[in-house]
Amino acid sequence: MSKVSRLLRQAVTAVVAVVVVMVASPPMAAQAHPGHGHVLIFTATTQFRHTDAINQGTPVLTAALEAEGVAVTHTEDPAVFTDEGLAEFDAIMMFQTSGDPWNADQKAALQRFVQAGGGISAVHNATDMRGNWNWWDDLVGTTMPGHAPTGTDPGLQGTVRVEDRHHPSTEHLDQRWTRSDEWYNYAVNVRGDAHVLATMDESTYTPGSNAMGYDHPISWCRTYDGARTWVTGMGHFGSHYTNEPDFVQHIVKGTMYAAGLLDGDCGGTVWDSYEKIALDENTSAPFAMDVAPDGKVFYTELVRGQIRVYDPATQATTTAITIPVYSGGEDGLLGITLANDFADTGHLYVYYAPASDNDNDPANFFNQLSRFTYENGSIDPASEQVLLEVPARRLPDEPGHTGGGLGMDAEGNLYLGVGDDVNPHSEPSGGYAPLSTRNGTFHDARETSSNTNDLRGKLLRIHPEPDGTYTIPEGNLFDEAEDTDDKTLPEIYAMGFRNPFRFSIDPHTGWIGLADYSPDNNSDNLANRGPAGISEYNVIKSPGNYGWPLCMGDNEPFRDVDYGTTSAGPVVVGDFFDCDNPVNNSPRNTGLTDLPPARGADMYYGYQRTSAPGVINAGGGLAPMGGPFYDYDADLDS
Repeated sequence: MSKVSRLLRQAVTAVVAVVVVMVASPPMAAQAHPGHGHVLIFTATTQFRHTDAINQGTPVLTAALEAEGVAVTHTEDPAVFTDEGLAEFDAIMMFQTSGDPWNADQKAALQRFVQAGGGISAVHNATDMRGNWNWWDDLVGTTMPGHAPTGTDPGLQGTVRVEDRHHPSTEHLDQRWTRSDEWYNYAVNVRGDAHVLATMDESTYTPGSNAMGYDHPISWCRTYDGARTWVTGMGHFGSHYTNEPDFVQHIVKGTMYAAGLLDGDCGGTVWDSYEKIALDENTSAPFAMDVAPDGKVFYTELVRGQIRVYDPATQATTTAITIPVYSGGEDGLLGITLANDFADTGHLYVYYAPASDNDNDPANFFNQLSRFTYENGSIDPASEQVLLEVPARRLPDEPGHTGGGLGMDAEGNLYLGVGDDVNPHSEPSGGYAPLSTRNGTFHDARETSSNTNDLRGKLLRIHPEPDGTYTIPEGNLFDEAEDTDDKTLPEIYAMGFRNPFRFSIDPHTGWIGLADYSPDNNSDNLANRGPAGISEYNVIKSPGNYGWPLCMGDNEPFRDVDYGTTSAGPVVVGDFFDCDNPVNNSPRNTGLTDLPPARGADMYYGYQRTSAPGVINAGGGLAPMGGPFYDYDADLDS
């Protein structure tokens, strides 16, 4: 498989699919002084002065650079900023500079120095000079509107996440670097315009009112206006230079990179380093995709019912087939995956809602999993072989949570993720667990997700056979041979999901990375209903029950609520469900009453809680995707 194919196979559904291609980095600026180079350390200030840092840090940084063979000149006299005065330097370290120490001619000379390839490193206060000079702010990439509480020397302890451990300024650092400082917050996240070398883990300290959240760059580099720049927001106190050799080396090696004395790749998180190639710009609702070994991209149009194919050889997109689909609610052409032997057979699997003449007829209330054959650039509708039908509610009470994710493991087992098929907005529970069995309604997820005799709210696993049928792989959740009461379905691999919309399969371990959507309530009501909405990330290593609608998140239970048979109630609030020994007592349950123990999520976040504070914060927008596993290849040069 080509590199582009591997990259695309890891892509998630997007409105416009893209191929990411590296663009050559800008050429390294020519050194003014071949050999070990010459650096100017400039410490002039016209506003706040970091006296201790300048007094203690300047000799330490000078000695450390000189130990690397770099000549150093230190000055606070801006008169050096002329073309002749700067000509002897390979880089300038703006060390704790503040305010606006230059006149117009000196600024122009500094710009010409940079445009000619002279490097810049900026340390701490140099990222907040507040001199109203847009060129300098653009070179740094942002401004500093505030910082975390400083405290006394050495400052507030926090953890730096070192993101690039190959750049010369960070290769000597641990991946998590705990130290104390005055932690700057920035007005703009420089990721995209600069290459981020290190970020702050805000969960390890109190960042203050200007907190940046999970992605909080603190050191970065890039090419700007013709030259290399290197920036860090760290280094407030003098002790940071006298007591922290790793931090000193961080600045020294960053400055040597800026001077062109050390090589470093600063294009990794600069979006201009990549090229986006639109595969199709005439889409309405592209929904799922897979990539063939030859690089062809197959994707579905949800409402149009089309399978489109992008051919990288011709850079053209064609429609291989249009399947008549029912597109009410969240239905349509939902999922697609190519067979492992696609290159030989042309087989691909599709999950969709078939169109019908009467959407109110219960006989038409189903979605189906089918196999088609791609041949000579198109898909013949007559090649369809239906493998599986899944119940699907239709009008008049249109549900959501259709699911439809498809994937195939290394053994050729086919997985299908199906949602609970329950309308999340019409039932009386107010966005908590849907448990209503009122007459004429379909608002009870115990009828689907926690019903061992229903395919909905499940991750299904089957093994397609060459003749278009399927068998049941060994190791699913329920053994068909032991089901003497017809209370379980052998296709079920995992159960207890609300909407397992997307998942990925690790080809090496067979583990499934599956995300599950959250219910819509945003506040806890533990006295009468249960916890606020929680969404989940699960790594499924074996068959199991993941709890919905009885439990969710870190196995937090809902209350067993009886809403009565009509809208008049009465509503009776019962005890919390037992996640260790879950019982499905719904009168609409056709499966087992005693369920497998509920599993807590590997990671979760919700409106009121999170398992990873500072990484994924509590709050709205609870729509997780089961993204790809990263497959590390030690033989890659990158």
